[in-house]
Amino acid sequence: MQRVIRIEAACARGDIEMVKLVLSMQPVRHVLLQGALSNAAFSGHLETVSYLAETVGVTFGHDAAFANAAANAHLDIMHYIAMLGRMHGRCMEWALMSAVDSGVVDAVRLVIVTAMALLPYDAERSLIKKAWSHSDGKPIRSQLYTVLCNSMRISLLW
Repeated sequence: MQRVIRIEAACARGDIEMVKLVLSMQPVRHVLLQGALSNAAFSGHLETVSYLAETVGVTFGHDAAFANAAANAHLDIMHYIAMLGRMHGRCMEWALMSAVDSGVVDAVRLVIVTAMALLPYDAERSLIKKAWSHSDGKPIRSQLYTVLCNSMRISLLW
């Protein structure tokens, strides 16, 4: 377990060499590396995310990593994770609320486009309503209306 904690801390720092060193000493089951992937995504370390996903082969936790990247509007990591095609849409609400909180319109747009590919229409509409009410009182709200309407092709005037 200590090895997993070390890897998670190294991923949060973006210390790819430490990640490689710890994994070379004794491999860790991929399911235990979900937190490491999420830490790297949250902290904005694309090289570490890429290493874990492609070289190590971590296939679990991509939804959470995407949401963590959205929290800090790490668009490069969000795009990379979405392009891997290993997401299932389980964390889209978390990702969208995090993107709204980040105040970065492009992060919101990327979450919505990704959600459109993963979720049925009713779930998309529900997500839009939640994002709209979550944005109340936030500086991003004035820009959000256009993004949501254009991206989802629906009116927010229910």
